[in-house]
Order: sequence, then structure tokens, then C-alpha cells
Amino acid sequence: MGSYSENNSAGPYPAGDWRTMVAPPPVERTGLHGGPLSVPYLTLPDFIRFAIALAVIPLLVDGLVPQLEMAFFDGGYPIRVNFYLFFGLLVFWAYLRKRFYSSELVIPGVLLGSYVLLDAVHLMANEGIPPGEILRSSLVAFAFLMFATVALSLRIGVSEKVIVRLILLMLLANFVVQLRQFQTNSPVLPEQARDMSWQVDTDVFIDGQQRAFGLFANGLDAGVFCAFTGALGVAYCRKFSRLPIGLSILAISAFGCYASYTRAPLIALVLSIITTFLLRPRFARFPIRFLPLVWGALAVVIIVVATASPFLGKGLENSTSTVMRMQGWFVCFQSFTSSSTLEKLLGSGIASGLHVTAGHELTKYVPFSIDNMFINLTLYFGLLCLVPACFLIWKAWRFLQYRAVSGGTSLQIAAAAFGSTIFFLGMYNNGSTIWAAVVIISALCVGEPEPTKVRSVVQSWGEGLQFRKSTQSDTPGI
Repeated sequence: MGSYSENNSAGPYPAGDWRTMVAPPPVERTGLHGGPLSVPYLTLPDFIRFAIALAVIPLLVDGLVPQLEMAFFDGGYPIRVNFYLFFGLLVFWAYLRKRFYSSELVIPGVLLGSYVLLDAVHLMANEGIPPGEILRSSLVAFAFLMFATVALSLRIGVSEKVIVRLILLMLLANFVVQLRQFQTNSPVLPEQARDMSWQVDTDVFIDGQQRAFGLFANGLDAGVFCAFTGALGVAYCRKFSRLPIGLSILAISAFGCYASYTRAPLIALVLSIITTFLLRPRFARFPIRFLPLVWGALAVVIIVVATASPFLGKGLENSTSTVMRMQGWFVCFQSFTSSSTLEKLLGSGIASGLHVTAGHELTKYVPFSIDNMFINLTLYFGLLCLVPACFLIWKAWRFLQYRAVSGGTSLQIAAAAFGSTIFFLGMYNNGSTIWAAVVIISALCVGEPEPTKVRSVVQSWGEGLQFRKSTQSDTPGI
């Protein structure tokens, strides 16, 4: 990726190693015995790129940092760095570059951010919601998508090889934990911090079966992560030389989805596999851009069928949880219809209050998990919030699709395939932060943004050429 990747063959590292790609020509230094010592030199931007690559992993694997801290601090969770560290690194990178680039996510991101700020005034003045509670709810709902907007506008340029290796390392570590949980039918890892500031939102399945949550905050997120890595495995299988690796990744991911005892990630894995095959040039005439809407409609059909004809088996075919979820949605619908017109449009600040950690008390809540992204946004931020939120999600999906069909790598293909399931997954949970983290990863690895309809093809080509020249003369990415 860098300008030194072809000429810099000296040094202690083999050709193609990322350390030779990020370094200028080796600097001759004196070793312990007076001989020459060839050492690659890492600049500050290179170090920040690598730090951002590392910091994005806790965003994807949300239980990694809490579990490590509880192991080191005897059950305590004193340092919360996974969210703020990534934000700080983005700010520092913006300070280094002092330049933003236009992208397809800027306008939707500005619209969503503006709406949330204006809606916060309504929630504080008319609903009595404290500012801190509004801030937490807004960050949980939209922070990752806003991070993706900023990351794409900064053109950070992190190496996909580094990101993929970190993801596969997390997949292997999560597999070890999930396998142990599945074998022993026990949590294995702590399910809550000593001060109740963090806890695993997971319940036992039918007949006391433990949901294998692995390194995540709940079994659903563990399954969703495995659905993404399963799509990555299928993307690897598109090349015959990578078939053994791809099949191994797919097998581990399929087990992770099953061991989590959550149906939505299993179906999302199947849908991601289908989308992976559709993201080929031979299917270019197909209206692939509408796949998220198709998968979302499929989720509605599944919910209707499961509610009308409930299955009462002892495995994943049991639809009792779906029926219970529908009962909770009916309560939310009654609350929505009984609210005023202003609350319908701008929200009433009602949140899901099933699992409330210490220090995060809610002013208005329902005593169960809503488990639906659209209902959750409507109750808290109002019907009008769905317009900028879905607009940003749609543009993010179109960005992922563009990267995949325009000669994308296995990571970009997997990100688009998994990204097509956003509306499907949104029907069964409050909004997957893992989906937004995948968009962040794709944005970090992007070299050139998707051309907008306003620009002509010549202008887009010229800007891309100028960017390539600037990256060759500037410090190369890792």
C-alpha cells in the first residue's frame, strides 16, 4: 500500500511484511558490537494508524476489554477505554491531517446529528429527561455510525491485512471461550463486574442451556459477530487457493452462531452467504441495492408466521421468545398510540429497562427488552428520527456495496454481505453496534470514497489521482 513496498527489500523483515510497507528506507545504526543495524522507522501517523486498527477491535468485540479488566482487577471494571479511546484517536488523526474529504456519509451524518441535538431540547424541556441520559442513549444508538462518517471523511487508510488478522485472532479466542461454555453449560467467564457497572445481558435457553456469549456482552452479539466472520470465510472461498482457510472460518463461525442459541444470527449468516454470491459481476443486473429491504421483509414474514403458528420444540425451532417479544411490542404500540402528537413525532424518551446497570438509571422505561431497532428509535426519538437514521444506514449500505462490487477484497465483500442484513437484524434487536463497527472497518480501509452523483466521472478520476499522488508523497499507511 505504501510507496516503499516494492523497493524496500532490505531489513530484517521478509518482502511483503507490513513493517517494510510502513517504513521509509532503513536507517543504518550501530548495533551492540559496533556493526550496522538496519531498523525500520515508524512515523507518528503510522503509529496512529496502527493504534486505530487496534482500537477498532474492542468496538467490534464489546466484551473483550471488560473481561480483561475484570481478570486483572479482581472483578472490577475501573477503566472504560474502548469507546473513548477510538474517539480520541480519530480526533488526534484529524489534528494531524487538518483536512476532511467529502464522502457519501457526510450529509446523512450531519442530518442525523442535527436532529438528535434538536430532539434533545424537546426531551429535556417537555419530557423531563436529564441531559446525561439523553447523551448515553444517543451514543449507544448512533455513535458508531457517526464514527464511520468521520473515519471515511478522514481517509485514514489502515491495512486490511492487519485488520483481518486481528479479526481472525478475535474469532479464534471467542471460539475457545464459546466451545468451553458449550461443553460445560456454564458461563466460564464473569457475567458482571463487581460494582455492577457492566454485565452480560444473556439468559439461559430452553431446559437450562447456557447461551455461549464468548467475549461479548450477550449471546446475540456473539452470534452476530460470527455471522460477519462467516461471510468473511465464504468470501475467502471465492478463491480456490484460500478454500481451506475459508471453510475453516465458516465452520467456526457456524458453530459460534449455533452455540449462542439465537436464531437471528443463524439466519443472518445464511443471508450473508447468499449476498456474497450475489456480489459478483455476473449478477450486476440484479437490483442488489434493495437486498436490505428484502431481508427486512423476510424478518417480518418470519415474525408473523412464528406468532400465528408457534413452535414449541426443545431446540432453536422453539418460537416462544418470538411470541413474548411480540407481546412486548404490543405494549410499546399501546404506549405510542396513547402519547401526544408531539411525542409521536419527536419521541417520549421511553427506553428499554430490562437490564439497567449501576449509575445508569432511566427516567421513563418499559420493564422488558424492546428488541426492535425501529420501535426503540420511535419511542425514544420519535417517528421523525427514522428518516435521517434510515437514510444514514442506507447510504452506509450503499457504500459497502460499492466497495464490494468495484473489485473489493475479501474483507470488503464480507462487510457488504453482512451489511445487507441490517434491517433483518434490526427487527430482532435494538440496533446492532457490530453492524456499525463493520462499517467503521470498511471506512478505515478505504482508499477513495464513492463518487457522488454531483461529481462527473472525470472529476472523480482526477480527485482519485490527486489522492494517490498525495499518498505516495506522504507517509504510507500500514
